[in-house]
Amino acid sequence: MPSILSAALVGSVILGTAQAQLFTVNCSPLTIQRGDPIVWPGQISPHVHVVTGGTAFQQTQSNDQARNAQATTCDKLLDKSNYWQPQLYHQRHDGRFELVTMQGNAAYYINRACDYAPGRKNCDGAPAAIAPPRGLRMVVGDPMLRYVRGVGASGGGGGGGGGARTAFGSCSQIDPRLCKAGSCWHHPFLVLTYNASNLEQQAISHVCLEGPNSGETPQMTKLPCGRIRAETFFPSCWDGKNLDSGNHKSHMSFPAIGAYNFGVCPESHPKAILSVFYEFFYDTGAIQNPNRLVWAMGDPTGYGLHGDYLQGWTDQGRLENAIATCTGPHGVDDRGCSLNVGADGSPGHSAVQKIQVPEPAEPVGKQGPLDKLPGNNPVTGSL
Repeated sequence: MPSILSAALVGSVILGTAQAQLFTVNCSPLTIQRGDPIVWPGQISPHVHVVTGGTAFQQTQSNDQARNAQATTCDKLLDKSNYWQPQLYHQRHDGRFELVTMQGNAAYYINRACDYAPGRKNCDGAPAAIAPPRGLRMVVGDPMLRYVRGVGASGGGGGGGGGARTAFGSCSQIDPRLCKAGSCWHHPFLVLTYNASNLEQQAISHVCLEGPNSGETPQMTKLPCGRIRAETFFPSCWDGKNLDSGNHKSHMSFPAIGAYNFGVCPESHPKAILSVFYEFFYDTGAIQNPNRLVWAMGDPTGYGLHGDYLQGWTDQGRLENAIATCTGPHGVDDRGCSLNVGADGSPGHSAVQKIQVPEPAEPVGKQGPLDKLPGNNPVTGSL
């Protein structure tokens, strides 16, 4: 299998023309389950996620529990954070669903945004962004977002959640919990249609790495494709006070000047943090007799891709110093890199680890094809 890191570096082109300091965390898979301690704490989540990072991941998990994990699947020993996206499935020609192997992920920490200051128009000469604060939890994307052929999009702003609404029938028919008030999953009779002017929606993309490559696209990669990369870019501007919020988004914002992946923070969210950007890699080349790919929430369009971040770094000071000490010509191999705490002088090595809390006892596709997606999620939307 090609290394995750070498493939991840291909994705660095998406960082655009603005220069940036960055370091990368590379992780092996940890668990595939219907768990989501941010959005659905203490209960089975509506759809399956694939998770990497600290071995303390569980349905009810605090950031303190994450930091105290026994191990991590990532190549930075200090990083007990958890990173997750929905699991990818292949819907076969007979209608059944088979698991697509997630090979691992790269999580970039990038110095691309800057603090709000009156009159500031760009980040030239601005202080560096701070590390994601201890205890931070955030999500990006909307699992209910779809594209419907022949339906246009309208409205939408820079922050997220805007766009034309398209009737699919009641989301309570999919899962009544999706209608809970105060959540970004609460559209009671409608599903959001993709809006290209929305920064949050621009932050979601797919790339075919081995096969027909159309570059980064918001829509699902079509088969055949030997390997795909699913990308989620989190907002980089923090309100400076709250480590979470009711919808797990309001305490964060995308830049007010720039683009979704760089720029000056808004006055409402004045503090810039290192941008967190995921690339999850899937072995779609192993699929026999390919038909179509579907995300675990029943999305064949790709627009509902989303990501969750639970900060679990065990040494906040060393994380803060990483941009200054680990991003030179030698990267994390620099002897002065603050992340180099391993016995061999390295920051660590990615490896498969055993999860500490057993997964929910339900089939998610590891033992073979499924008649229905876990959670009984119907396939909705079309390209």
